[in-house]
Amino acid sequence: MSSSLSAPLNDAERESLKELLGKLKALEVRNYTSDESELLARQLFTNSHWYCHRTTELTREVAACCQQWLVATDNQTERVVKWDKRHQKVLNTCVDCVRGMEDALLASQSTYLSNVKKDRVERYFGEYNKWNATRLINHLEQLDDGAGIDQLHPAQSYHLFYNPALTGYPGVWPLLKNKLPSETIQGWPQEAPPGIIALLLFNLESIKDWADTQLDAMKLPPEVVVPAEDNHYRRAYDGIVTALASTGGLEMDISTPYIFREIFNGLDSVSFWASFPATLKRFPDISSSCIVVADEKVGDKGRRTNLMGILVNHLSRYDEAFPFVLETFETILQLFGSDAWRRKSPQLPRIALHAIKDNKAFSSVNAYKNGAEAKSLGWIEPFIKSVMPLDAYSEILHEIFQIFLEQLQHESMRAARHVCLTYFFSAITRIHQFPLEGNLNHREAIIEATNIHLGIVIAIAFGKDFSGSEWKTARKYARSFMLAMLGYDIEQIQVALKAITPLETGKGDIIPKVSTSYQRLWDGVRKALLPNDIDGYEFFLQVVAKSALVTPMDASKLLRTMDPSARAKAEALLKTVNHAISVIHKNFDQIVLGFLGATKEQDMTAFCDRATVGPVLVTLLLSPIKQFSEGAQNLVGQAYNADERGECIRALLEKHCETTLSTMTSQLDAFNKATTELPETVDAAKMLVKCYTDILNELCAIDRGLLFSEKFKTRSKGSLRGLLPLWKSMCNAAGIIIDRTPDWANRYHSGDMTPWMRDALIFASELMDKRRVFESALAISFGSDSSSQENGLVDDFAAIMRPLGSWLRLSHQELLDLSYKLLMDLLNAFKETRKQPEDSLLQHMERSIRKLGKGTESDANAKLRTKLSAAQLGTLMKLMGSLKGLEDSDVEFVSQTFSPKKVSIRPAAPRPQVPLRKPVHHAVIPKAQSVKAVPPALSKGKAGNLMATLQKGASIGIPPRGLNSAMVQRAIEERKAAKPRASTGSLASSSGGEHESSNSESDSDEDGAPSGLAQLSKLQKSPIKQQRQERRRAILLNGTAMSPRTGQINQTAGTEVRRQIPKQQVKYIPDMTPLHRIILSWNYDHDGPEPQTNGGPLDLKPVPDSFLSYRHYLDVMHPLFIVECWNSLIKSKEESIEKVQLVIAGKMHADFWVEVDVVIDQSVPKGWMLFETDIVLMEHAAGRKTLAKVHSARQTRQGIQATIRYSAELGDMDLDRAMAIQSSWMVSRVFNLSTAHREYAALMGMHHYDWADAVYKPHIGTPAVPTESQIRKAMVAHKLNHPQAKAVLSSLETTGFSLIQGPPGTGKTSTICGLVGVFMSTRRAPVTSVQPGKAGTKVSIPRKVLVCAPSNAAIDEVARRLKDGVWKSDGSKVAPNVVRLGADASINVSVKDISLDQLVEELLSKTNSKNSEVASEVANIREQLSRVKQLREEKTEEMQSSKTSSSRIMELERELKELASKRISLSSRLTAAQDMGREASRAVDSARRKARMDVLNGADVVCCTLSGSGHDVIEQFEFDLVIIDEAAQAIELSSLIPLKFSSDRCIMVGAVAADSDITNRYKDEDCVASSLFVRLQISNPSHVHLLSIQYRMHPEISRLPSALFYDGKLTDGPGMQEKTAQPWHSNDKLGIFKFFDVSGQEVQADMGHSQYNMAEVNVAAALYAKVRRDYPSVNLDYRIGIISMYRAQLAKLRTEFSSRWGKDILSKIDFNTVDGFQGQEKDIIILSCVRAGPNITSIGFLSDARRMNVAITRSRSSLFILGNASTLKRSNQLWEQIVGNAQSRNLLVPADSSFFASSHSFSHSKAPVPPKALPTSSPKRVINKPEVSKSMKPLTPKEWKALNEKKKGEALDQGLANGQDGIESKQFDLETGNAASKDPANLSREGHLDLPAGNNRKRGLSDLEQPLQPPPALRQASSVPVAGTSNHISGPVSHVATGQPKPQKPPPKPKGSNLFIPKKPAVKRPLPSDAPMPDPKRRPV
Repeated sequence: MSSSLSAPLNDAERESLKELLGKLKALEVRNYTSDESELLARQLFTNSHWYCHRTTELTREVAACCQQWLVATDNQTERVVKWDKRHQKVLNTCVDCVRGMEDALLASQSTYLSNVKKDRVERYFGEYNKWNATRLINHLEQLDDGAGIDQLHPAQSYHLFYNPALTGYPGVWPLLKNKLPSETIQGWPQEAPPGIIALLLFNLESIKDWADTQLDAMKLPPEVVVPAEDNHYRRAYDGIVTALASTGGLEMDISTPYIFREIFNGLDSVSFWASFPATLKRFPDISSSCIVVADEKVGDKGRRTNLMGILVNHLSRYDEAFPFVLETFETILQLFGSDAWRRKSPQLPRIALHAIKDNKAFSSVNAYKNGAEAKSLGWIEPFIKSVMPLDAYSEILHEIFQIFLEQLQHESMRAARHVCLTYFFSAITRIHQFPLEGNLNHREAIIEATNIHLGIVIAIAFGKDFSGSEWKTARKYARSFMLAMLGYDIEQIQVALKAITPLETGKGDIIPKVSTSYQRLWDGVRKALLPNDIDGYEFFLQVVAKSALVTPMDASKLLRTMDPSARAKAEALLKTVNHAISVIHKNFDQIVLGFLGATKEQDMTAFCDRATVGPVLVTLLLSPIKQFSEGAQNLVGQAYNADERGECIRALLEKHCETTLSTMTSQLDAFNKATTELPETVDAAKMLVKCYTDILNELCAIDRGLLFSEKFKTRSKGSLRGLLPLWKSMCNAAGIIIDRTPDWANRYHSGDMTPWMRDALIFASELMDKRRVFESALAISFGSDSSSQENGLVDDFAAIMRPLGSWLRLSHQELLDLSYKLLMDLLNAFKETRKQPEDSLLQHMERSIRKLGKGTESDANAKLRTKLSAAQLGTLMKLMGSLKGLEDSDVEFVSQTFSPKKVSIRPAAPRPQVPLRKPVHHAVIPKAQSVKAVPPALSKGKAGNLMATLQKGASIGIPPRGLNSAMVQRAIEERKAAKPRASTGSLASSSGGEHESSNSESDSDEDGAPSGLAQLSKLQKSPIKQQRQERRRAILLNGTAMSPRTGQINQTAGTEVRRQIPKQQVKYIPDMTPLHRIILSWNYDHDGPEPQTNGGPLDLKPVPDSFLSYRHYLDVMHPLFIVECWNSLIKSKEESIEKVQLVIAGKMHADFWVEVDVVIDQSVPKGWMLFETDIVLMEHAAGRKTLAKVHSARQTRQGIQATIRYSAELGDMDLDRAMAIQSSWMVSRVFNLSTAHREYAALMGMHHYDWADAVYKPHIGTPAVPTESQIRKAMVAHKLNHPQAKAVLSSLETTGFSLIQGPPGTGKTSTICGLVGVFMSTRRAPVTSVQPGKAGTKVSIPRKVLVCAPSNAAIDEVARRLKDGVWKSDGSKVAPNVVRLGADASINVSVKDISLDQLVEELLSKTNSKNSEVASEVANIREQLSRVKQLREEKTEEMQSSKTSSSRIMELERELKELASKRISLSSRLTAAQDMGREASRAVDSARRKARMDVLNGADVVCCTLSGSGHDVIEQFEFDLVIIDEAAQAIELSSLIPLKFSSDRCIMVGAVAADSDITNRYKDEDCVASSLFVRLQISNPSHVHLLSIQYRMHPEISRLPSALFYDGKLTDGPGMQEKTAQPWHSNDKLGIFKFFDVSGQEVQADMGHSQYNMAEVNVAAALYAKVRRDYPSVNLDYRIGIISMYRAQLAKLRTEFSSRWGKDILSKIDFNTVDGFQGQEKDIIILSCVRAGPNITSIGFLSDARRMNVAITRSRSSLFILGNASTLKRSNQLWEQIVGNAQSRNLLVPADSSFFASSHSFSHSKAPVPPKALPTSSPKRVINKPEVSKSMKPLTPKEWKALNEKKKGEALDQGLANGQDGIESKQFDLETGNAASKDPANLSREGHLDLPAGNNRKRGLSDLEQPLQPPPALRQASSVPVAGTSNHISGPVSHVATGQPKPQKPPPKPKGSNLFIPKKPAVKRPLPSDAPMPDPKRRPV
């Protein structure tokens, strides 16, 4: 080729060139032709870069190929010269080409030079280096004097250092070291040039500094990692190692030629070693270089060695280089660890150690002066770590211990011993904690070595000889080592305990080893501790705190299932472990006692104030180990003057808030972890519950909680963020305890488990109650970020909820009740905060409850899965449905508003996240009460109001003419448009597949299902299968299902859904929130007859005879119920209300409420208390007031703590501002909601009752007709008359309702006794039940009768008669087990012995005694502590006095120590006593619950009031028969309460008149007060059983009520005239029956709206005086009753009689209202009518036919009526007949007080004149045929107002005078539910189940006095007929009044009760203090 060298190659030429290069690499050719040479040259000469990335790969390959030929040739041809110049230009101008050329040269060893011998290659490299060195020398020489290499091109200066052979080249180095610049060279690559490493080791600091600075400027990493193949770095490292091998002398003598010989030869070796460690750290790969060193053993060839081998040889140097050699040794060990010894002699580590040990420089004191100790001792830790994997580790470790604890302790080393030991203990401590791939053998070696030298180790750490200041650091590290040692000892114990679980379950067989030297170690520490060694005590507490959760374990509880062969080993292990634990506890006790005795109070305070001590004390204080907890409490108590555990917790929170909260959280987390690792942690769980309950109390107690202290919250604002993790950990811990309990239950007796399980549930409940306090504190701490933090608190309840569901299977009733309540509270918390738990959680809960529900069947053969009632299960399911965003999940009722014009189909939508504030319209049920389940009444195929709910605008109860498909389709489209969330497993799901799955699950649980705690365990072990959910939704329109696909009504789908749902599950307990919202929205100052509402007047409707549906029933009854609640509030204003002062402690918004935490001190009236059912009035001094409801309350030693809610919907900003923290308010109890709650629950849940249909459409079962033979047999056996026997036999054979009408004196109570007797004779066999707490045992539970009455007096009489015995069918008399349920204060003394409280107390007398002993001990200890504190203060003041002598000071110090010791002892005793007291109290509660259940289980008959039948205590029982006495006097809603029990029969016994006109009169005058009895009687009068024979009254008296009320059907029993004859019957002024016409005048009372008539008062007194005077031999005590309708009259009568005959007369004569006399009788009755006057046309209460029936039937022998005949006759038709009857019989006698003054002759011959015939009754009514009277003129509003004003005086007089009525409607305790406090401990706080009645609010028939507001029809000036009636409502209707129960004996007497008539407020007149006592000797009925 002749082309120019500058001509580029074409493609063909390049391909040819590549082929040539391939052959050269493959060594196929060794030379190339001239043409090929030209190709190579042209490729190079056409490029300015040959070796770097800027050129092509082909060019780089050509340059690498040509360089070895061009460098080595001697032929200086033109081409060679040209190449040389071009090559130099490339190297002089490109740094990257320099690097590329050098790297290509070394790489050619494996390519172009691979077949060349190594020596020839090295010679070639030498020539190459020479060639480059010559070029670089020329450049250096051309530099000016003083100029540095920085003046060279960077490519040239970089080349000097990139190839280390050039750096140390003989001609280069002398020039280079003098040309190094003072500044860094710019333009170098980031990669460090290898030659510069040698400069770091040079002895001139200037050169080292420049090299170091240049490396720093290049921004290289601290350690440069290089490839392992041959390169310039490797050559540089080899050169450095070669230099190290030549440093044996003071100067380096390097005879062998090598790259750095020119640099290092002749240098000071000490300086070289001094610089080497830093260089090694920067370039650690130096240590991997191996060199050949001379060795005699291998001859001239020598041996290869690396840096470690060279280094070990130099460890024996004792010159100044030794510390640097050690430092290098340390550096290598730090960098490479055990790899430093790899592939080396196993003896090398020991050789190195011996070299160090034997080196006299190491034992020289000078080695540890002036900072040299770091170089001399820093190797210890890395050396020990490096030898850990070696076999010789233990021996080496022993030698190290010996070196430092013996050799260096020589006297000659005295000055350096502390330094050496500081490094030693520091190193050995870290070594002990060093993990080595799970192998802890190295720790065992340390322990073994330590045990040999334990004495000196403990002495250094704690001994007196080592307490000097110079030993401070050494002692610190020695203690750290001991901390690690003791900690490891504890760790071994924990490991051993953790191994028990796999051993027990058979999943493991490893028996861990436990050190046997622990006792010597712990004892040694205890003995060495000095009294004044504060740091030592801190150390010891830190050690012990590590074992805070390690408790001894009982092998008998843990190893039950273990294989016998493994059991022995495990028992031995546990024995060793338990002994080790006991050693720790014993030493702790002794050390703490010594510390307390040797430390002054101020020193203890300083000790506890340490930031590091606080967390330790918290850990120990919360420990389950008694010694730890008491020891920590004593320490804190002495420091901060605290006596109780709670006070100690409080002090720590105040002093170390952040660390204390953090430690509390850590302890919980440690416990949570321990529960998963240890087989059981019951002891830890017990203590955790106690301690964290105290923590909650100290943080959240309303009266003194720190989170209510503004000062604390301000000071600890930042620290309070720790509350959030604490909260989460507490919730997790509570959930874990609940979850793990089933497993733990297998190990313990149930008697041991139940107490603390109860405590755990109480703790979880406390968490629930304190949530808002935490939220408030977090809001302050997090500020603007608080919303996300506080809103998340409810989410943490999920941890508790998930395992809690299984506890619903408990057979222990108390635990079950607590579990249910807790679960309800948790669900309500989610609902209240609009939070939704995870779907998986809800599904899990629903499945669990479904399975439980299948165990509530009545089938005796069914396995019992839960003891919860069906209503409770239904309530849970309903609540969970609402949480899923669907009010009842898959099944929904369309529309549930009361307004008939607002019917709509509402889609179920998720609950909004923000609470909605809407005005409360009292006529509309809130959404929470939406009916979304299948009512039993509709399950029979009745869909009466289906069309009514669909047809928009249709009135409730009036069905439209038809239902078209368009309506149905429109409902479906609206439903689809709402896009409802898919339902997952709700109660009423229509998914068949899901129910099949549920059934299969339940079947698996059916066989052999255990009970109680064992049942819990089994449940936990059975995984729940996941069910496939089917998206399917059925819209139930009042029982008819609509297909979501076709829109067609599916007549069978609804039935299918109902078939799938157990009927019991559908029951639920209604939410009371809507009721509370209504009441709390009222204006207290409003005085109208009904409350003010935003929606206008209430839509009050008369009560019809029959209802079309539940919706119709609700529409009528709900507004009337609200009015009754309003009347209770109005009546409360007329009574004397006690006000107490409270202080607002906290405030929080909660859903519809504002919750305020309040504190009331102890200065409250005796017996005054707040109950959860109280409505209270809060009044501020500034004039603000509001109604509120008590949410929770409890009595403490400091007073009353309560949470009160008022409505947030009021929007009253002034009220909110006034309700400020620390503001004072007055609070008074207005009325109690207990009975209202039960009536409301009955009203809202009625559609789920079995009796619903018969209530809506009254129906009496067709009476069975017994034969005359059966009747006669029953008469003989049960001692009954014919009507009674017939009624008894027929009623018990009739399914459904049966009515027995019993006029007064006809033996209703005897009939009830007969019913019970026949029932006991024919009842089925008792059911059996698992006995709680006793696995495998069963008890018989007799089938029961529930007997109710509206008043306490009435039910007491029945209970007394039943208690005396009943006659069975075989003629034998048996005393049934009768239990009287009710508040103790309301039960008559004659039946107190069978009251539930009394029966329970008899069983608990021993337990109560123990409880009182504990309480006495606590009080005694407190008193002693108070005296000790006082003495300490006195002696401290005396000691601080300047006049105190030194000898006296010493004596005082001794006395103070004794007092401190005594205080410690008392504090420990106090804590123990408090815990014991708490346990004893809860044990009493538990025993009380059990005793209560035992009593009720054994009862044959349960007697209670109607309201009492709604109490939770009998919720779970079923009754085969329900009897309601005095049913005609009971308001309808009260009668609904016992109907919740699914009995087959309900027998109602009452005294309503038989005459149809009289019955109609009852309905017309008391339209809304008509009872269920009356409605049932009207439905089918012929089915009512009449008791027609009376046994009370003299025939002359009975003639009147028989004619007036019973169509003359009432007959007298045999011999009644003789039985009731009295001496005064022959007196012509007295006789048997008289109507005394008194010409008096009624007077309005000063207080209230009552009246009195003094003329009648005087006549009554004269009449009584007449009887006393004329018949002095007759004892009249307790035989006379004086009745009046008006309280003012009764007050005047009492005053008059007591003024004449003394106050004793008040107890001998019964002064009472008609209501108060209900169910009673007296020989003489004096009836004072009061109403009299010329213009009187309305007589109020006297017009009430039922009251008059009661009034005139109370007497046995004589009835005297005092009244104004003309006034009464013209005012009322009934009274016209009464007056006419008396007049016709010549028994109407004008009288005044003088009438009885004169004597009259006795006449025995004059017979009474027969009365005139009374008007005949009108024909029977035709039911449900309304007629409208056209003649009725509606009253105008003005006329109605005038009528109301006229009736004002009759408001409350018919109520019980002085609170003596016995009506039960507003009772407390069992009757009100106040005993069922949220706090289970409150259930027996007063020593029995029920709390004192307190400020009861009762209702009686006298309340009917209030005038009725015009019904809606009259307001609209039009007449509207009442469905099912023929009469109109015209004129006022009487209503109910309340009375205050009298705290005197005998107990309150009965009164009637009605409910709904609205009225204006009436003022109650205070009764005189000398009110009469009832007759305790009253003869029973």
